[in-house]
Amino acid sequence: MGRAAALLLAVALGGAPSLAAPAVAAPIGAAAKAAVAGIVGRPNGEEDAVLDMLEEVAPGGIRVFLDAVKGAADTEALADALEAVAAGNASLRAVFEETLAAFVADPRLAPLAAAAGCAGDAASPRNIVRIWCGLPDRGDPYPPPPEP
Repeated sequence: MGRAAALLLAVALGGAPSLAAPAVAAPIGAAAKAAVAGIVGRPNGEEDAVLDMLEEVAPGGIRVFLDAVKGAADTEALADALEAVAAGNASLRAVFEETLAAFVADPRLAPLAAAAGCAGDAASPRNIVRIWCGLPDRGDPYPPPPEP
């Protein structure tokens, strides 16, 4: 949708049109993807523990996690991929988040994630995006469903 069409749609829906530039998700470059693959290949103690937990919660989960990172152009695409796989499975979503947090803390990935240009992600409520960018937690963006 073009910028003019988006403004018209916002006005038609009763919203105030925004002239601000759309947020841009932080890119996940080839070096960061290689660092993640390197961590999977040679994890430290904490990373090894979360990878074991990932495989316990979802057999084949390591491959899924690695493929999601390798296939993601940016932080939003990574969140889309991991959230799609974990849809309806809060345990898997939590383990993906723990795995990513452990990886981003690793010196092989930390400087690459920190340099990713996360200014456009600052308002994102998505945990995967916030973890990659080192942004503070904003609470659970996935509240549990109401009790029946």
